[in-house]
Amino acid sequence: MNSEKTHFFIQNLLNDVRILEKMIAKGHFQDSKPTLGAEQELCIVDDYGNVLPANMEILKELNHPQFTTELAKFNLEINTTPKSIENHCFSEMEQELILLIERLKQNSQKANFYIGGILPTLRHIDIDIDNITPIKRYFELVKNILKYRGEEYELRIQGEDELLMKHDSVFIEAATTSFQIHLEVPPENFAHFYNIAQLIAAPVLAISANSPFFLRKKLWHETRIALLRQSIDIMKTQNTIREATSRVTFGNRWLKKSVLELFREDISLHRILMTPDIKDNSCEDYENGKIPDLKALQLYNSTIYRWNRPVYGVLNNRPNLRIENRILPAGPTIVDQIANAVFWYGLMYGLADEKISFDEKDENISFEECKNNFLKAARNGIFANILWIDGQYYEASQLVLKLIPIAQKGLNTLNINLDDVNKYLNIIENRAKTKQNGSNWFLDSYKLLKKQKNSNFDILSSLVLKSIEYQENNIPVSEWEILNKCTDMKKPLDKIIIEECMDRDLFTVRPNDILQIAADIIDWQKIRFLMVEDDDGKLIGIISSRNLLKYFNAHLHHREELPVLIEEIMVRNPITIDSNQKLSEALDVMKKYKIGCLPVLQNHKLVGIITEQTFLNVFSDIIN
Repeated sequence: MNSEKTHFFIQNLLNDVRILEKMIAKGHFQDSKPTLGAEQELCIVDDYGNVLPANMEILKELNHPQFTTELAKFNLEINTTPKSIENHCFSEMEQELILLIERLKQNSQKANFYIGGILPTLRHIDIDIDNITPIKRYFELVKNILKYRGEEYELRIQGEDELLMKHDSVFIEAATTSFQIHLEVPPENFAHFYNIAQLIAAPVLAISANSPFFLRKKLWHETRIALLRQSIDIMKTQNTIREATSRVTFGNRWLKKSVLELFREDISLHRILMTPDIKDNSCEDYENGKIPDLKALQLYNSTIYRWNRPVYGVLNNRPNLRIENRILPAGPTIVDQIANAVFWYGLMYGLADEKISFDEKDENISFEECKNNFLKAARNGIFANILWIDGQYYEASQLVLKLIPIAQKGLNTLNINLDDVNKYLNIIENRAKTKQNGSNWFLDSYKLLKKQKNSNFDILSSLVLKSIEYQENNIPVSEWEILNKCTDMKKPLDKIIIEECMDRDLFTVRPNDILQIAADIIDWQKIRFLMVEDDDGKLIGIISSRNLLKYFNAHLHHREELPVLIEEIMVRNPITIDSNQKLSEALDVMKKYKIGCLPVLQNHKLVGIITEQTFLNVFSDIIN
């Protein structure tokens, strides 16, 4: 980044914070009815449940101000109309989203739209930088994060499965979609409301969890939480022993007095990532009696990913401070999302008058315990064991049932229509009683379909397509039937990507291993091919059961004085194929070179293998 431009931006940022402090001190934030707003993120998918990178084309055809881009070409965002929180506001938001998504479908006949935290069918090829939406600010953000963090980083998430991979882009962030809601709060009440938002984050997240899969692995019940933290950070801890602070954060302490504490802490801890030209002068605007936009502060704040984020904005020439809840995943259906929001708003106001202390001297619950609750809810969803302010531990589903009357009280103080209150809180109650939220439906359905010997990609595609069907009918997830049969998709060969069907269970040896261990592994594992890697994990050869048979036949009557090494008989420099190529291309290569297997590479690293058995499995699925 240009240093002069950066210095100018920082000066503007610091001026904005000082102006905000003056505005709060002089009472520029008028009391008003709390407002409701939301940002709906979703995925564009094809008829097989895979991503369809077509957002720019869809938006151009749609030409609607409430739709906008997201980081990935296969994502879209919908912004709802701000509403006063009263009467039928929640059911009105539900109907608005239904109508907007219906309009999206009518204008995009070749696309389907999936509402979920992480698309289960996401592949490595999908999170490649080529799929970034071609807008300057996205490229600038990605470039600057990589500048500070380095070109490659390790991603590690341990759940039921373990994900351990190296990646070279922050673009993994695009794998996650959320339903972000806002609450306008007067400055004098901001600290108390913000602390309540932190307190209730765990039970609200647990009952709403909807993201158990990433790259075909079962990870956390709400994997978004772990994935975002690791994909967006610019921390470099390998060269220092001091503890680094993440840009994606739950926070470090209870808020004491003012929203300014959050903005000041963020500026103190985190580097500037983007420095666009800012033509407006906040100082001049304020001195001339105008309401300043504080654009430097707004832009900088957009690069800090607090799960409950403080936001300054101007609406209808009126400044406001909001809490932006970024915790909730998208989906499973629109009505489920609205129920999640209703539960959150109800708890915010239901607990506002409770005598809860967030003072370190006599706090009901420590901040570290609250933060730990949040992480447990992300890992374990409804089954998380959560410490509450009464000093007792509750399974999340039981705690939610305990909190519903408090949410109902809060909604009554907001004068929400009673039928709406009952409708949406009943959805939350049913989830807690059945213990079926989005994550549990996915996991239970996956387990049943896996027992039937279906492939991972068939299972996950079927789950996505069935989810879309339920979403189109707006059926709450607690009423979804566990899927017991894969969808009959009949995906043609030229549509199948190698990553979707390759064998990932690889057995490898080193070139200086003795031949006997290769023979034994092939025998024990009932396989025909072994990959040979060097000490750096680079593929350098293949040894097959045929190689072994030929060697042992030739030396049947000879006794070797020294053990034979694998490098002496392996096939060197084997022909390979990339994981993002089509299966039909793999077939052409194998026919051309008359070979029985193809090692599969991804970013020049061995990730799988294609054999004749692969084609037998695929052809069997197509025929049946």
